[in-house]
Amino acid sequence: MLKLIKYEFRKTRTAFSILLAVIAALQVYYMISINGSSENNIAVSALLLFFAALATAAVVFILGITAYSGELKTKTSYLIFLTPNTTLGVITAKMLFTILAAILFSALLGGLCLYDLSRLFEKYSGYTDLAGNLKDIIEQYAGIDITNLWFQLGFSLLAMMLNIVRALVTAYLAITFSATIMQNRKGKGLVTFLIYAAIVYGAGALSSAIGGATIITDTGSLIRAMLPSIAISLALILISLFGSAWLLEKKVSL
Repeated sequence: MLKLIKYEFRKTRTAFSILLAVIAALQVYYMISINGSSENNIAVSALLLFFAALATAAVVFILGITAYSGELKTKTSYLIFLTPNTTLGVITAKMLFTILAAILFSALLGGLCLYDLSRLFEKYSGYTDLAGNLKDIIEQYAGIDITNLWFQLGFSLLAMMLNIVRALVTAYLAITFSATIMQNRKGKGLVTFLIYAAIVYGAGALSSAIGGATIITDTGSLIRAMLPSIAISLALILISLFGSAWLLEKKVSL
């Protein structure tokens, strides 16, 4: 599994290196701006960092899909599925690599965000302990227990991450269906898109129908509202992984 993940890293290291270089350049621009006197530069650099974060999320997700799609379109890339690894293992490694890349970039950008906000607060309000001041404001003025808040945020992030992984592996399933069952048929691109759109829409509608009626007032109600979405995501992830592996093993034609 580790060798497969390293293989995925080697394929995407150029794109990720470019992303890191862009983020580093924008962070330098922000640091120069925050140490200067131009508020316009501070606003522009902060906005560019925000858009860079959005672009990074999109690139990581798109690379996870296009890399898999490319391997099913070219015979040489197809050879990865003929190695002594199981087909399920190959697909799972691709999913895990994308998740790992997303987590690492999220940690990097999240850390930069906290640092940049602390520098901004320090410059304009004199606060040197951003986390401590936010904790006091939340607990004293908003009346929210910080422990419950962190738990709710963590649970919400878990649900969001599973939704992203669900979107990724259901794309794998739609692409695999196109490359196997629909391999030599016209309109397979449209069919792939329609299958993917139907799965995404159906999963979202089902989650909303089951958990949407719950009024969120505390941690317990938040969990009850999000559990259907988490359960559906886990089920679709497993179905998509095993379904893609089965299609590649039984229906592929080299």
